[in-house]
Amino acid sequence: YYIADLAPTLDGPVVVNMSLGGPGRSAMIEAAIDYAISQGVIVVVSAGNEGTTGMGYPGGLEQVISAGAVGWATMFGYGWQGDVPEKPNQNDAWGNNGQYYLEDFSSRPNKALDQKTQDLDVSAPGAWVVGPYSPAFSNDLGYFYLSGTSMAAPHVAALAALALEVNPNLTQADMESPMRTSAAGT
Repeated sequence: YYIADLAPTLDGPVVVNMSLGGPGRSAMIEAAIDYAISQGVIVVVSAGNEGTTGMGYPGGLEQVISAGAVGWATMFGYGWQGDVPEKPNQNDAWGNNGQYYLEDFSSRPNKALDQKTQDLDVSAPGAWVVGPYSPAFSNDLGYFYLSGTSMAAPHVAALAALALEVNPNLTQADMESPMRTSAAGT
């Protein structure tokens, strides 16, 4: 609510990244998200890290842009392959194409929970993402590799912010549609 109320006073559009979640819906969180969207705020949420057991919440809500985590290809299904080219549709050293895959931990819709395939909107890098890290009980700051949909959601939020630089009048629905279309490769 605070960000949604603050948004009209800022110089441009607002994107909220919610790298958080839990196993069940919260009426309070859903109402806050609905309010933010009604105020023109773009809301991006991590899908969760529960694999095939279903989407976490609020990532499983239809009205948010949910982000799953993709990673690099593996060699024969084991371990990380470090020499995958940066261009996704280019062959790697072994002649393989399509080097990205949805990480096993990345939550995806579960029909038993009445979640639909369209509830997972896009996927972004979320495996072995390097970032600042401060170990527990230490003031030292270093860098560490982390994995999770919480690493993927900021990539999607940044893409939304870039799109808003081109067209600051985009709504949540306007933003979600092209992201889903481009993610599907259509």
